[in-house]
Amino acid sequence: MKLSSLLALAELPYFQVKDGRIVRIEPEPVVDVHTHLALTFGRRRSVDLETAPSPTEHYLPLHRPLDLDVYANRNFAPPT
Repeated sequence: MKLSSLLALAELPYFQVKDGRIVRIEPEPVVDVHTHLALTFGRRRSVDLETAPSPTEHYLPLHRPLDLDVYANRNFAPPT
């Protein structure tokens, strides 16, 4: 499945675009249970759990094409 952008995920029944952001439609539960051990292993934690969160930085740019049929890292291409 190829999408024109990450925002086109709103074509699926699980997401919608709200205030220019892609958001999940309630009440479908989603639990993301994975970890990136290498990001903090062997060094001091650099995340301050007491501060307010900053704006979300998406791994895949919102306005770039997205191909769900390939491994996510193959969606990266030089900016055009």
